Amino acid sequence: MLHTFFDWYHQQTPKDQQVLKLGVVAVITGILYFALLNPLIEGRKQLSSDVLIAEKNLQYLKQSASSLKNVATNNNSSRLSASQIASTSANKFSVTLARIVPKRKNQTALTIESAQFNQLISWLSEIQKLGLAIETIDISQLEQTGYVKANITVSGGAG
Repeated sequence: MLHTFFDWYHQQTPKDQQVLKLGVVAVITGILYFALLNPLIEGRKQLSSDVLIAEKNLQYLKQSASSLKNVATNNNSSRLSASQIASTSANKFSVTLARIVPKRKNQTALTIESAQFNQLISWLSEIQKLGLAIETIDISQLEQTGYVKANITVSGGAG
């Protein structure tokens, strides 16, 4: 087959042979570019993009780790008991604790006779931020609109 191609090539005029040579060079160049060079260039661009994304993620993780260390340090440095955390934070939200009873397994029972529902929910969010976990909660509606009574069991705090 190659022999028939060369026979045909030699039958062409010198001008046509020159055009064929340029065509073969153009085809080989195109094949090399699209088969080798272009994928390498695109791969490099993709890798550069991946590196930038990884660097941003690393920076975010370092900042997050730093803030988590600060939160852990603040929680560990306070060393307040659950009853201390509950009673001091309750005043900020106008929640009056009627009874605080320590239980086993680092749990504390809290009784609230009357509190505005929204303030109670805000206070519960606050004590969770301060390191207490809400184990159980029983909320009952009072006759006065917007007011509830609650029995809550929390865990956490020091001792």
